[in-house]
Amino acid sequence: MTRPRMSSLPYVSGRRRLPRPAAALAASAATAATVAVAVLLTSCSKAPAPAATGQPSSTASPMSTVAARGVRVLEVIDLGGREPYGLAIHGGAVWAVAYQAGTLSRVDPATAKVTRTVTLRPGPATLFSSGDALWAAAYGASPADSTIYRIDPATGEAAVRISPGEVCCDLSAGAGSVWAVDPRGSVMQIDPVRGVVARRIPVAIDRKVHTNVVYAGDSVWVSSDSTKLFRVRPGTGKVEQIDVGGGVPFLADNGLLWGAAPDRLWAVDVATGRLARQIPLANSMEVISLGLGFDAIWVGMRHPGYVGAVLRLDPASGAVLDELRDVKIPARIEFGFDSVWITDSGTSSLYRVSPRP
Repeated sequence: MTRPRMSSLPYVSGRRRLPRPAAALAASAATAATVAVAVLLTSCSKAPAPAATGQPSSTASPMSTVAARGVRVLEVIDLGGREPYGLAIHGGAVWAVAYQAGTLSRVDPATAKVTRTVTLRPGPATLFSSGDALWAAAYGASPADSTIYRIDPATGEAAVRISPGEVCCDLSAGAGSVWAVDPRGSVMQIDPVRGVVARRIPVAIDRKVHTNVVYAGDSVWVSSDSTKLFRVRPGTGKVEQIDVGGGVPFLADNGLLWGAAPDRLWAVDVATGRLARQIPLANSMEVISLGLGFDAIWVGMRHPGYVGAVLRLDPASGAVLDELRDVKIPARIEFGFDSVWITDSGTSSLYRVSPRP
């Protein structure tokens, strides 16, 4: 594992089911002495497996907080909008969306300043880079307000707007299509050229819990915390079920589909569909985000009491190398410009973290 890998953008299950919204988190903080709140989900790793068990502020604040064994916060960038979630590296810049503000912000990594902010529809939560474009999904105030955008990185403006009906969770790309989840029970295949939903494939997901979708290998993979993992074959529409013991998929790397349950990471071989690896997470109540980069597995999670943390794991043993607790709600993790980037949906901040001690 030598090259940085992007995390799959977290999930949001059902309509606006972002675990413990800002107001609730603030109330929780008022009743607990030192509560750093968390919310959302995960993904990622590679290397020999241990034994498998079964914007607009342009001000950057230099930081020097050191985690238990070395990684540290380099900068905190105010995006100017509450609840930043989706995060992507594209075209020499870092991009992030803020749910409450309904904005997309471009950050120059050389200056750590916001250089552009564009307003989208209410509730943007997902962002990812594919080919020459950025894709974002906004959940809106109602299902009719849900919008998927194809964004021109040169301008930050939406080149294509798609109204898919209700949408949730991350977006993924593969087989010449963009894939999304309708929480009412289907995977949507979106034609990126025509800007329309080309097909809907029924899957028995649970909108009341975490759900996510990832394209990997020759298939679309989707699940909810309470369901089995579904493998959807785009060519035939055939749906297969795989028991991973709960949890949702986050990303794919080196032939493995990585996902997480509240207390462990898992990986499925995309060729065989078999569970290939599991890594237990001690004292974890929820995995929020996950990334693979800089020879480590990075996990955004929360401890009991809604204490947010970012773990850096050894990819071979799964051992915790570092734990960073500066980020209240580590919503997304991405890698680029010799840094680890993390959106904090408990504030309005984008964190830049050192990749190594």
